[in-house]
Amino acid sequence: MAEEISKPEQQIYDTAARELISYEDACRQVIDGMVAAGIPEDVIVPVYEKALRSIQEREAANAKGEFDEAATAKEDYHHWYDAAKPDTRAWSYLREKLTSKIGEDSTSTIHQESGKVVGLLADPATKNLTHKGLVVGYVQSGKTANFSAVITKAVDEGYRFIIVLAGMYNNLRRQTQERLNADVVASLHDADKSVYPLTSIEGDISPNADLLLTGLRTKSNVIFAVVKKNPSRLKNLLKQMEAANREGLLDDAPVLIIDDESDQATPNTAKEDQACSGINLRIRKIWDQVQQGSYVAYTATPFANVLMDPNDDERYTEYVDSDDPENPEGKTVEHYPGMYPSDFIYALERPKGYIGASRIFGTPLWATEDEDGVLDDGANIDALRDIDEWEAEILRPPTPTEERAGKRYEPEMVPSLKDAVHWFMIATALRRLRTGKKQHSSMLIHFSYRVQTHFEAADVVKEYIDELKKAYDTPEMNEAMQHLYEREVTRMQAIRPDESYPAWDELKLAVGQVVRETKCIVDNGSSEERLEYSAESPATYVVIGGNTLARGLTLEGLISSYYLRTSKTYDALLQMGRWFGFRPRYDDLIRLWTTRDLQDDYRHLAGVEDEIREEIRIVGSTPKSVGVKIRTHPGSLQVTARNKMYHATTLSVDYSGKLHQLTRFEEKNAEILNHNIQVFESLIGSISSTHEVVQDKNNGSYLFTGVPVDAVLSYFKDFKAHSSHYEAGPEKLVEWIEKYADQDWNVVIYSGTQKDMPQQNFAGLDIRMATRSAYVNSEPGIADLGALAVGETPIVDLKILAEAGKFADAEALKAAKSRAAQLGLRYLEGNVPLLVIYVVNPHSQAKKGVRRRDLDAVAPVVLHAVVLPQVAGSNYGNFISVVPNSVEDLHLDEEELDENSSILAAADSDDEGDYKSE
Repeated sequence: MAEEISKPEQQIYDTAARELISYEDACRQVIDGMVAAGIPEDVIVPVYEKALRSIQEREAANAKGEFDEAATAKEDYHHWYDAAKPDTRAWSYLREKLTSKIGEDSTSTIHQESGKVVGLLADPATKNLTHKGLVVGYVQSGKTANFSAVITKAVDEGYRFIIVLAGMYNNLRRQTQERLNADVVASLHDADKSVYPLTSIEGDISPNADLLLTGLRTKSNVIFAVVKKNPSRLKNLLKQMEAANREGLLDDAPVLIIDDESDQATPNTAKEDQACSGINLRIRKIWDQVQQGSYVAYTATPFANVLMDPNDDERYTEYVDSDDPENPEGKTVEHYPGMYPSDFIYALERPKGYIGASRIFGTPLWATEDEDGVLDDGANIDALRDIDEWEAEILRPPTPTEERAGKRYEPEMVPSLKDAVHWFMIATALRRLRTGKKQHSSMLIHFSYRVQTHFEAADVVKEYIDELKKAYDTPEMNEAMQHLYEREVTRMQAIRPDESYPAWDELKLAVGQVVRETKCIVDNGSSEERLEYSAESPATYVVIGGNTLARGLTLEGLISSYYLRTSKTYDALLQMGRWFGFRPRYDDLIRLWTTRDLQDDYRHLAGVEDEIREEIRIVGSTPKSVGVKIRTHPGSLQVTARNKMYHATTLSVDYSGKLHQLTRFEEKNAEILNHNIQVFESLIGSISSTHEVVQDKNNGSYLFTGVPVDAVLSYFKDFKAHSSHYEAGPEKLVEWIEKYADQDWNVVIYSGTQKDMPQQNFAGLDIRMATRSAYVNSEPGIADLGALAVGETPIVDLKILAEAGKFADAEALKAAKSRAAQLGLRYLEGNVPLLVIYVVNPHSQAKKGVRRRDLDAVAPVVLHAVVLPQVAGSNYGNFISVVPNSVEDLHLDEEELDENSSILAAADSDDEGDYKSE
């Protein structure tokens, strides 16, 4: 509910927005108008000065807490926008539209988040002020709705020229134009604002410079353009802006550029000795034309954005010597500012009801224990199903090298693909029965980026669907569908025991109707078919594609996904996860068939995704001077394409104030498991005789305080950690501790409080062993717990002390909910390093309905978590970030060049087609 304000306050707000002036000037203007109308000055001045003070107090209170989650470029950031004020005119209409679509709660979240972003834009009332920033969302999370709200609110505040850079494909640009027309443009019209469009659903931006000139000459116009990131289209936009600047028409027309999917094409992929890649140069030139306004990059995968060169931000003219004998005098080169988000980086909150990587794959960052002491890592949707390697080998197209060697692509309907198609039809019918109506329903099949292979795969899938339509009523097909359905219902009820699922006989006819309606189409740059989701005619699609489906485009009602495309980069993998998003009333029905290798990759990315957002929210310095750190992968994954990382290198970053944990071990290696038990008992023996132990309530965990660092170091040196623990392994850990954390430690021995937990005595301590099941993963013989430590681990010693009456500030403990807050509390309470040791039950059982398996270790498993003190100037190297003036010569292999370069190469040569080569 908007805050109640007085009529004088509203008049000041409206005048400031209309005239693009400050609240103080607006107050003076209102008073002057009333005095001119004959109202005595001594009557109205006190009223409006009081209204002005209320506005200023509200703005100050809002600025104090509203922008604390963004990394901003200046400590004295100019907080010009009052996000707490009542709904402005155009936004109120958009808010009403959004509420009718997604509900009041979701719309309120968009209102709050978009208000924070608007506050980070350049004040449109300030001449010659520009801001560049980055907004980080989630894949398929409603970023369009957020920037629609930002655009609408910005126009309400005085922004006049709106440019949306909408991806690299015609279908995505068209989809974005349709959505913005229906939501933003319609709301502006409802608010009696005159919208002057430069683009339409049918047509991208024209080279006719007179269009923008005509629009800007009428000062009440809001100019609106949705432009594809294609060289010729961007050239047209630049031509129009240059013409407008020649007449001075952009001097007083604040510009807002929204760069959707900004990590694609926008980053400079040219080598150090080259100027800029084509699209990057054109966007730089467009930004250089902006006299006042803001550039806001939106993406769910910000890796390439935060790895741009932060110092490439000046415009200058450079003389370059020439090695060309025909041009011995060299040449003059114009350099344009880069697109690094130098003014702010903001991470949107995860929307309520959103299904992302952490809910499907799990994440260690927010792991908790349930009431039975069982680990909950957030993976609460049983969506994953395996594609066996022999099936993947058949369905993955050969690489270019394999093709040259004579290998042919001959896809087949392997068993898992049949299951995925069957489940799509079953789940679609079940969803219809739940809602009582037909809705759009989609299945995604993604094997490769290569266009021709989509058609070859589609031939096989279409043939199989045709067979289903003919054979659905046969006993054999009925039995196959029924068996799959009943097997899936058993798994779904393990997680949703209160959910009611109909018997197969009640569902069978509805499934048959879906089978008859299902259409298989190819969506890529060479296909004549296109995804058409008409409100009047709900679609039932099996969609086969590659790059056009991996960026921005929404598959409505996506239920079943069959994904095999391997990728070497974080951003490509996450963007291809079209199965992320909102699935109201059918989140139990979504399925993803993929290989265990890809599941492991996505599980790693779920942790990286949460970590980078946490990094953005807690960074205390400016994006201009401190790069956002990104955790690297211990195996084969890269953060982003190598030609987007010319300015990135392994970075020695702060190892301090972090929690590190061991989660992987060899399940059947009795020698190592028993060795680590001995090391653990040796530590207990060395400290229990000389240090008082404090035990948790209900005979839970044990705490030893003031433990000498030598005892802790001896434990780490003797402990045998799995080699994959590149960050928490003993070698680097010991080196860091000897250098930076040579004080006394607190040591906690975890013991559960549930009476029925398996108990065993270790060196005189009765310990209830932790329950930690393992992921179903791709590494034979390796158990991967995913997470060992749970939510309050960073302050577990303080909680034990509080329960024993030895720590007074219980309120501070209750308030420390986030990882950052917990680590901050440790610092304030003495900055004491902490070791937490767990003994894991070797036969821990997995909770039913989650993608985990029972442990089957040959001995109790000793593992540990470490919370290191915050130490200025310490270092650690398993992250990357931008490091100015440090550029490595990164080479691309053949397949990576083929995949990453094909899109940009096609874009450089294609004027209006949809990049026929993808």
